[in-house]
Amino acid sequence: MAEYSPSAKIWLVNTRNSEYLDYAVSKGSRKEFYDKWKFPAATVAKFDSQFDALAAEAAPKISAYTTSQIAKFNLRNPVEEKMMRSVMSDVPGLVVHKIGFYQQTWNIEKGDFGLPIRRYKTGAIYGRNPNSDHPYCWIWTINIRQDYAGGGTYGSSYAKYMDRDIAACPGK
Repeated sequence: MAEYSPSAKIWLVNTRNSEYLDYAVSKGSRKEFYDKWKFPAATVAKFDSQFDALAAEAAPKISAYTTSQIAKFNLRNPVEEKMMRSVMSDVPGLVVHKIGFYQQTWNIEKGDFGLPIRRYKTGAIYGRNPNSDHPYCWIWTINIRQDYAGGGTYGSSYAKYMDRDIAACPGK
């Protein structure tokens, strides 16, 4: 985290370590972590001090990361955006600040023998889960996919949730 800068890195934290950032900014996630491992109070206190320090260090980095990322998904497609929103139906009251795609053309995913498996476009929703117990938003990555049907054709489009990254909310 300390070495993050928008010009030098693509991700704020790597996927392997992202849960620690969640623990740092979310008291609910932190409690679930403590409850899972049944830490004694002394250990919880040590973790709390470290997570609090990480949260303080992360705040300006999250802001810089957000600014660099939301500029990247400017392409619009209302039909596919509706599919992306449908994947987020498990977030009641989702507040969407921005939605769009990173590229206009399809990426082709191929198997071991070089044959197409599917094609996809990567999109993102920048928004807030109103039930979050922290002040941050998220950038959810959602692909629009079409499975290869053979003979150079593809099936119907569908949305697939891929990942999420913590982000600063507008005005923060």
